[in-house]
Amino acid sequence: MPLDIMAIGNIVSDFVAAPVTRVPAWGELYSVTQPINLNIGGNAAIFCACASRLGLHAGLMGKIGDDEIGQVLLRKLKDASVDISCVNLSREKPTAATLVIANDSGERSFYHHIGANAEFGLADVDFSSLFKAKALLLCSYFIMPNLAGEPAKTILKKAKENNMVTFFDVAWDPIGNWDLDEILNYVDVFIPNEDEITRITKKKYVADAIPELLDAGVRTVAVKLGSKGCYIKNYEGVEIQLKAHNVKALDTTGAGDTFNAGFVYGTLSGWDLDKIARFANAAAAISVTKLGGATAAPTLNEVEEFMKNQIE
Repeated sequence: MPLDIMAIGNIVSDFVAAPVTRVPAWGELYSVTQPINLNIGGNAAIFCACASRLGLHAGLMGKIGDDEIGQVLLRKLKDASVDISCVNLSREKPTAATLVIANDSGERSFYHHIGANAEFGLADVDFSSLFKAKALLLCSYFIMPNLAGEPAKTILKKAKENNMVTFFDVAWDPIGNWDLDEILNYVDVFIPNEDEITRITKKKYVADAIPELLDAGVRTVAVKLGSKGCYIKNYEGVEIQLKAHNVKALDTTGAGDTFNAGFVYGTLSGWDLDKIARFANAAAAISVTKLGGATAAPTLNEVEEFMKNQIE
């Protein structure tokens, strides 16, 4: 079965502790009411699980450790109907892991070990498999050192040459350079969040940042504004701003990846930009009402029902 979308990026084992209202002192035991389980984590992996829940055939390309945690993740991804045939194994590095601490408002802090994600680079990309997909999401750009720069540019350029729709997300830049190295010339849809876009462009406001990215070659810029919703503009001048839905947030882990999945689903379905934006915004809203990233992903029916019940 041909892939609708191939996601290239990080794969992480997430352990979420929630809700946490304060940091315990050294030696103190702090009890949380929600179970702490091993969950699918990492932007690319969560995205694929979310996209699959919506009905897309999603493939994942990345790297995990040749260890027990990695095998658990693969089983979970397979159970989520994600194509894992392009996931590589590292014999040198462990599977990446993150301890996620979420408060009672759904805000998060992270303790992270990069693991095998540090190794993934151009040599790990199976282009013959990639080109069988209709679209590419390249994500986790700033947090995968062997992917950033020329490797990512090469991947996106080759994808465009093979008539793929290209989506791009970046993640936080721990170094603080925020340099995209002319990558945007090969990007159809750029989906950053508010903090990322303002740092990349060095603009204070999102509305001032978007024109610079469109001038760089992006056809559509979709900015995730968290609790403020989303702001989207394309090269034709279509502009959409949506408020976030009024929901009780339990955990915002994976909300951005769920938004991405909704945006990809709508784009590949041939919808107009307004319908795509509303669908992605609704999918993200549903995801924050549940614990975890991939485990909180809504189905197509859930998003459609949620949208029907909203009062504009």
